[in-house]
Amino acid sequence: MGSFNVSQGDFLILLMISINVKGESVNTLKKSYYRTADNWSGFCDICKRLFQHFGTYPRETPRLFGPFYIQRVYCVNCKKSHTLLPCFIIPYAQHLDVVREAAIVAICFDAHTIEELAELLDVDPVTIARWWRIFRTKAGVITMALAEKLANSPQLSDWVSGTFGTWPRRTRKILELIGRCRATFSSGFKFCDFAWVNILNLYLLFDRKGVTDRDPDAECTG
Repeated sequence: MGSFNVSQGDFLILLMISINVKGESVNTLKKSYYRTADNWSGFCDICKRLFQHFGTYPRETPRLFGPFYIQRVYCVNCKKSHTLLPCFIIPYAQHLDVVREAAIVAICFDAHTIEELAELLDVDPVTIARWWRIFRTKAGVITMALAEKLANSPQLSDWVSGTFGTWPRRTRKILELIGRCRATFSSGFKFCDFAWVNILNLYLLFDRKGVTDRDPDAECTG
């Protein structure tokens, strides 16, 4: 991949950008990510200057996918570094987003207990319980982001009818809203719904005490 040298005296602020890649198998996804990241170009939100590629860093997770290398880009003017994450990875997670989504869907539809999901998905039950807690914590922010996207669409008025009720019911409504947004704006998107949410806003699906929704400094969330 291309590279750009940054002197040690430069101050780096690490942020994240989610990029869409195409592929089916794990090996194909890796190659597609490398190709997409290498060809990616974008402009700094602050100064509007073109980002420069400046190297990669190794990542061992998520399971069944790592190890692989994540591309970084850099704004020379603002001295801000951004990581280019593939859309199917939630920041700091040790598992693919499709695994987390499967767990959340199963919980909200009462399909399996957390203990059953732990065995089916080969994930620690404490981790699955944390995913459920994080989703409930972020539910309001996710709902607002999706509703804002659908604000000028008749899809929104259809969706808001009815009651939220319990957390499983509220989660089902949010998952339905994600599906409506995805079908309306990205009907050809090939990955799971959580991957689409990552494209919409990479900060919506992870949570850490004391960290805002746009704070890049967050610990592993499973």
